[in-house]
Amino acid sequence: MGDAGLTDEDTLNTAVTKIRADCAKHVNLSMAVFKLMYAQQGMKSITVIAKEIEDLAAQCKLTECQYTKETAM
Repeated sequence: MGDAGLTDEDTLNTAVTKIRADCAKHVNLSMAVFKLMYAQQGMKSITVIAKEIEDLAAQCKLTECQYTKETAM
């Protein structure tokens, strides 16, 4: 039916769930860069903050510009 994978048999609750999941795939690039630049370790372990930074760098689509994910990290 649409990009969210809706079918005619979906109930309202399943339709809303599918639409929310589809919307969650889209990332505001400016916000992702902001979060990456201001990521702080705080009380997080080094492995948790490293994973968080890696995920944020991936959201920033750094492979599509002159910088790489490794450079940003």
